[in-house]
Parts: sequence; structure tokens; C-alpha cells
Amino acid sequence: MKKFALIALILTVGVTCAFAATLKVPWFVDNAAVGAGIPPSGGSDGFFPTLTLVYLSSSSTSVLNCTIEYFDENGNSLGPDAPANTFSINPQATVAFRPVRSDLADSGSNPLGQEGAAGNAIPDRPQDDGKKNGSLLITYPGAGGELGGAVWVYQQGAQRASAISLAHVLI
Repeated sequence: MKKFALIALILTVGVTCAFAATLKVPWFVDNAAVGAGIPPSGGSDGFFPTLTLVYLSSSSTSVLNCTIEYFDENGNSLGPDAPANTFSINPQATVAFRPVRSDLADSGSNPLGQEGAAGNAIPDRPQDDGKKNGSLLITYPGAGGELGGAVWVYQQGAQRASAISLAHVLI
């Protein structure tokens, strides 16, 4: 009986413990319009237009099935809710996405778009609160380090020729 109880305990712990890794973007702002280019043009909302691109790079030899969750400045979860919070990254692939906008590059209708098809498939931040900023957390099964990347922030200055570009590495 003791052996049976020990085996049941091991199976219970083994089945309920899932190993997952995370990647966090601590803060982003993305108030530039779709197709704004780099540096972004516009800024009609009273702020200099800021465009954020999150690059994710997989070093895995298999598809990484990921979930994404966005947070406001107070740490409150904004969603999106499952299953609309999932996306996949192909083995050894790198994708770029805008966390607030769907900005699919298209040679006809959106030549200055910043997302490819894989990046455009990553869910955007819900904007129920009317804001275009926050943080995000990406979770994926497997070992840490199989997903890395960078965050690039582009901002137009007072004149189009004046621009700021910042990068942060995500590990």
C-alpha cells in the first residue's frame, strides 16, 4: 500500500507540474498610427508619435506555442483571454510585432507597415481603458533561453528629421 501511495504521489506531482519559461517586456508605448513608418510620422493626439517593435527570436528546434498577457501601469491584467492570447513561433524564427496595433506590411495598402504575417498573428494589447502603453508577459513551455529578443522604441521629435531610437535586449 505504501508503494502505491508513493507512486500515486509521484504521478500527481509529475502531472500537475508543468515547466514553462517567461519573457517580460517591462514597459512599452505605441501611439503611432498604422503605416506611420520609422521614425513614425503624425502625432495628432498631442504627443510625439512613438512606435514600439518587439522582436522575438526562437532558438528552439521545435515550434514554440506561446501565450501573451498585457498589464496596465498598476499591474492589472488586461488580457486578452484564452484562447485569443496564443500564438506560435516557428523553429529558429524571428518575428517582430507592434504590441498595440495590427500593422501588417503590404506593398499596396500599407507599404510602411512594420509586421510580417507571423508578427501580425501575435495578439495586440486590449484597449478597453483607452491607453496605448503597458507591459507584457510571454509564457512558453520548455527551458528558459529558448526565446529571446529585443524591444525597439522609435519616436519622432519636433521635426521629422529628429528621432529617438532605443533598444533593450530581452533574455
